[in-house]
Amino acid sequence: LREPFKATKRAVIGLGLNTPIPADLLQSTSYVEDPLPTEATLTETVGEIYKAALAADIDAKDASEIARELRGCSPFKAEQLAAQSLTREGIDRGKVRDNARKQINDTPGLSVESGPEKFSDIGGLTAIRDFLARYFAGPRRPDLVVRIEEIEKALAGVGTETSGTSGDALGTLLTAMEDNRWTGLLAYGVSGCGKSLIAKAAANEFGARAIRFDLNACKGSLVGQSERQIRQAMDVLKAIGGERVFFIASMNQIASLPPELRRRFAAGTWYFDVPDDGARQAIWQISAAHFGVAWDGYDAESLTGADIRDIVQRSYELGCTTTEAARYHVPLCKSAPDAIGQSRADATGRYLDANAGGPYRDPTSPTTRYDRSIQLD
Repeated sequence: LREPFKATKRAVIGLGLNTPIPADLLQSTSYVEDPLPTEATLTETVGEIYKAALAADIDAKDASEIARELRGCSPFKAEQLAAQSLTREGIDRGKVRDNARKQINDTPGLSVESGPEKFSDIGGLTAIRDFLARYFAGPRRPDLVVRIEEIEKALAGVGTETSGTSGDALGTLLTAMEDNRWTGLLAYGVSGCGKSLIAKAAANEFGARAIRFDLNACKGSLVGQSERQIRQAMDVLKAIGGERVFFIASMNQIASLPPELRRRFAAGTWYFDVPDDGARQAIWQISAAHFGVAWDGYDAESLTGADIRDIVQRSYELGCTTTEAARYHVPLCKSAPDAIGQSRADATGRYLDANAGGPYRDPTSPTTRYDRSIQLD
């Protein structure tokens, strides 16, 4: 149609979401991007709806706060949600937040975090908590924290699978992080030692929005579908956080993670080891308060935070002491000692210590024990 339409001054207009164009049509196609609205645009929209409905001007601060809740919505959806949240007193911000959360959750791969966790719910992990507190107080304070769970599994097929979906996901994520100046940190280490918890708590602690990003949920069976859906997710993240998006990606295995992805997480790779004595004491107290049970002082070396939580929960469910509940639990250090030892050896001198800070050193290593004895002397 190109030549006939050109001769008669006509054109074909195609509407789509991240629609791929066949290679033989690329040179004949022009793109007009329609990005998701900015916070300034949404603020104007809120003001217009408020004035049309209540014949008055909305307070500028209120309009800005409501617009902030609508980030990530399309222009029409933002208008719709603001209108649906109108009351006689104004626009119900809580209702806007709930409805906008549902809109974001409809995006493949994205879900809004709603847990109440804060740093006070974490025992130990002093170094990474201090680091995040300083980072969020800095000049590029994140507006959005994105949690990626077990990222190594989502990208396990890069370079080997025939469909190329993992490669599409990796390429799109790398490009988005580079173009938008996004960064983050990698949380690696022993399962059940707070990697996911620190990501959940960071956003709540510093007043940022929190979203979980599931790369596997973006993958599709059709050609180009994975790339389109992950691009859609990236567009939503950009609309919500702009350039101030901070990723926290957790993993139990790091060897298979592409080096180009590690470089994007410029805030470092942090190793999460089993808590020390002081951290375990804090975790026991926090878990006991959460379940409303009395901790009878039971403790054991090498228990993870998840081990402690499970024992306390068992105590609550069985109506028994924590000492009795521990008889019904096998700690991770007993069920997977080789995996823990391997990850410690891999992390020594290479990654940051989430508990003590500085380069990680295996506390069970003879060399480490010898160094510590010299320091004590």
